[in-house]
Amino acid sequence: MLEAQMTTGKYSAMAEVLLYHAQKADRAPEVVVYPDDRRVRAALKYAIENHWPFVIHIEFASLSGNTKKRFMKDMETLFETHPGQPFVLAHMGQLGPDECRSLIEKHGNVYFHTGWSNPAAIRISDQPWINLFEGYRLASEWQDLFTQYPGRIIFALDNVFNEHWSNLYLEQMAYWKRALAELPAETAHLVARGNAERLWRILQ
Repeated sequence: MLEAQMTTGKYSAMAEVLLYHAQKADRAPEVVVYPDDRRVRAALKYAIENHWPFVIHIEFASLSGNTKKRFMKDMETLFETHPGQPFVLAHMGQLGPDECRSLIEKHGNVYFHTGWSNPAAIRISDQPWINLFEGYRLASEWQDLFTQYPGRIIFALDNVFNEHWSNLYLEQMAYWKRALAELPAETAHLVARGNAERLWRILQ
């Protein structure tokens, strides 16, 4: 199916690849696919050939013990094996600021997107999403990370269903509008659009 899609020549990017996706009530099943799975390798091959960022959906806060360790170890092996390939962890990987910082400092090709990491989105979910905010501001440890590594964070909401595009959309944007306004101008530009434009070659 993937090969058939790719041969159409219609696509300019690739959606996120699910490695670990916890069950979301009756709307989405659990998915467990390790980074060395042949399906991951197949998708990554096309991303590399087309110079596309490889977006990984991984929910580390929903994992524990040896399973979490294996996912992290195998994922880091993927980063190390393909140092020139950008990897983007959706939803901040459900990782804390120190864990994100560690990956950024160890791997020059790792990025994070901010989908479902604000209070408005978290309020309507029972999943352990990472909250980047304290009130309407980025929490200090996250603001430090954004400021220190502005080229590695990508603004995203990851709205999936119709209802996410009404009041919830406006609420999320209210948080981000205020938070980005408090960052240095160049940092805010990179997070809000510059990094996405560069990685996805939007303006080329």
